[in-house]
Amino acid sequence: MFQSNMSLPYWRDCILTIVFPINMTPSQLLANKTHFELLTGQKPDYSQIRTFGCLCYSSTSAKKRNKFQPRSRACIFLGYPAGFKGYKVLDMESNSVYITRNVVFHEALFPLVKPQDSSSAAIEVFTPIDSLSSGTFIPSHLSSPQISPPTQISPLQPISSHKPKHPPAHLKDYHCYSIHNEVNDPISSSLSYSQISPSHMLYINNISQIPIPQSYSEAKKSKEWCGVIHKEIDAMKITDTWEITSLPLGKKAVGCKWVFTVKFLSDDSLERYKARLVFKGYTQKEGLDYTDTFSPVAKMATVKLLLKVSASKQWFLNQLDISNAFLNGDLEETIYMKLPEGYADSKGDSLPPNAVCRLKKSIYGLKQASRQWFKKLRNALVQLGFVKGHGDHTLFLRCFGTEFIAALVYVDDIVIASTTETAATQLTNALKESFRLRELGPLKYFLGLEVARTSEGISLCQRKYALELLTSTGMLDCQHSSTPMIPNLHLSKSDGELLEDKEYYRRLVGRLMYLTITRPDITFAVNKLCQYSSTPRTAHLQAVYKVLQYIKGTIGQGLFYSADPDLTLKGFADSDWASC
Repeated sequence: MFQSNMSLPYWRDCILTIVFPINMTPSQLLANKTHFELLTGQKPDYSQIRTFGCLCYSSTSAKKRNKFQPRSRACIFLGYPAGFKGYKVLDMESNSVYITRNVVFHEALFPLVKPQDSSSAAIEVFTPIDSLSSGTFIPSHLSSPQISPPTQISPLQPISSHKPKHPPAHLKDYHCYSIHNEVNDPISSSLSYSQISPSHMLYINNISQIPIPQSYSEAKKSKEWCGVIHKEIDAMKITDTWEITSLPLGKKAVGCKWVFTVKFLSDDSLERYKARLVFKGYTQKEGLDYTDTFSPVAKMATVKLLLKVSASKQWFLNQLDISNAFLNGDLEETIYMKLPEGYADSKGDSLPPNAVCRLKKSIYGLKQASRQWFKKLRNALVQLGFVKGHGDHTLFLRCFGTEFIAALVYVDDIVIASTTETAATQLTNALKESFRLRELGPLKYFLGLEVARTSEGISLCQRKYALELLTSTGMLDCQHSSTPMIPNLHLSKSDGELLEDKEYYRRLVGRLMYLTITRPDITFAVNKLCQYSSTPRTAHLQAVYKVLQYIKGTIGQGLFYSADPDLTLKGFADSDWASC
């Protein structure tokens, strides 16, 4: 079909033409006999087999032509009609399909394939035949008694049923990853939203449809992002985070960059665009710009354990976000920072020569900023009667009578689990006295984890993260796989050639490691691939792509914490003693 350049509407004829020689092919299962022979009891006649889509000339009826008309018409062979002794052909002039027995074939010529020399080949190929009875043909343009107008027979244009496609009007409010039929394995074949409630469906569409810029050069093209950049700069001026001054001699200013994200309310609506100024702390020098830097963050095991206990105990789960959390930390060292991108555009003030920002308070990116902020938040929670957990220092617990409340801190995001809504409200009001914060309502999205809760339990997945991973690697339209790794695959450090871009492999493996938070089914494969991060080779990269193909087919898969009150710890092991 591709060799003859036939268009897609004729795929049915192509399939039926393929079946014809298959039925006439001997099979070992049939004692080297053909299906045709078993059905009819006769030997097949292979002289009838022709090439699909080739040029042929069909004899015209003597009753329907006069002596000035050609005795044959140029056609395209379409196959063998069932129940008829003849051939199915397509008339190239009238585009009509009919069955005829008197045909002469030219199996090396395909009319729909563009010839190299169209000026001469078109006349040679599409010229009618004068006679079919003798078994030979004479092109009419070589015969003087007849005048054949070759211009009347024009090459048949490929029939295309594809019209310009536009997304349906009812999808304009949604983010569609793939709606084109040209993709062999679209994402819609692996990702289904049929079992999701309308409210949660609205939420996941909201978090997917807004593109997040990766740099200031991308953000400045949008009025919304420019607005939040100016708002963030104004907030830092109000809190007296820095002062504009000239850089002293002998001092070095450190750069900064913008990081962007989007926040949503509990009712699934957009809360705000968020821009955060981040200090490039990797250039700081220990002992000069900072001393202690360690600050704990919530462990993923603690996050999942808290969700499981909350599902079983029917606890309420709410989320808080501290505004400009690091700005609350007190900075003891003297640090100079370059002016943020967009500062001059937003302010338009006259600046001193060699202007820089001398930091008065901590900002994001400073090596000591997280430590200073956590120290301040910890002191505030301890004053409210909370006790720091021993297994995870970011988990704070308070028990008062029958009322229990837990606060899990991850930098400026706080998850509150409580036995009553009143307890969570009291904690929120108490923290508002010390910090500026926002109530995000019931927990739905935390650290890239999508949380969906019903009466049956809590579902946890990383659907959005997986889609972004496939999109960034160009694997969104790949063929999905049923397993994350080829069974019994033995990788070694010498398989294949060394990769030129080792960082690309390491980034992919690192992103897959974060996906294992809710995907234990890929943990083994990712663990094996991590062992070759020092010297990755082409075979290892192919194994990474295999994992991505598996993720393509299981995007919405994750963890489910049942509301069953039984908290008995259960384990399962599948030991393969044949191989290690």
